[in-house]
Amino acid sequence: MTDLNSTDAAIPTADTLASDVLYTVYLTSVDEVLEHVSAADTLGLGFRLESYVLAGEDSDVGGTEFEFTLLNHMPARREES
Repeated sequence: MTDLNSTDAAIPTADTLASDVLYTVYLTSVDEVLEHVSAADTLGLGFRLESYVLAGEDSDVGGTEFEFTLLNHMPARREES
């Protein structure tokens, strides 16, 4: 068993994370994001969520897009000291 508080705990590499990805989807509303997060939680799966601000044709008008990546397991987290 890995001690998550240890400084020697393995940090996943990009290659390891890529193999853990079940799928990635791009969402445009918070309601869609919440639905995906709830489903991942119900299934006991992990996820990664990133948000992007998109610039529209007008400099004042833009939007937000979310990248939701479903992982095949719940990622380990290190506790902050």
